[in-house]
Amino acid sequence: MIILMMIFCLLTLTATAQDALPLGDNGMVTFEGVVEVPKMPKGLLFENAKSWIASYYKSPRTIQEDDDMAGTISTKSMFRIKSEPGGTKPGGVINYTMDIKVRAGKYKYSISNLRHSDKTEKIGSGGKLERSEPLCGHKEMKEEQWQGIKAQTKSEVEKLIEAFKKGMEYTSPDDSDDF
Repeated sequence: MIILMMIFCLLTLTATAQDALPLGDNGMVTFEGVVEVPKMPKGLLFENAKSWIASYYKSPRTIQEDDDMAGTISTKSMFRIKSEPGGTKPGGVINYTMDIKVRAGKYKYSISNLRHSDKTEKIGSGGKLERSEPLCGHKEMKEEQWQGIKAQTKSEVEKLIEAFKKGMEYTSPDDSDDF
């Protein structure tokens, strides 16, 4: 019986660790990666990033800073979440910062400063996602809701990253085109 309990605890800890949000060197939740794109010039990667931002986001004020010489772009945005995973009731928004750096043949993205805010006050605001307990406390937001918000955030950020990578892909001109 003791062995079964130990196995159960080990499986529970493993499952929890797999769902954990990635932490950067500074201890903040950070999703980042470097993508190699051989033979892509820096200028084209920079333009692809700006074009993707313009088509993906509704607000023209998403870009906070850009520097084509340094190859850097900093954006701020947010996405909506539900109060329960798979639910229909609004659960506030997740605000985040996305930094993009381009070099010839590669680019790096970093999504950080993730924090939950609910201005409707229906479930309370969780604050920074690094927190083990939501900012509003467990009296306003159940532990399951806080973990659900983190799980939804991870899923939404992974979708964002995939959309960004797709937007950064280079499509070569069709060789059969005479123009």
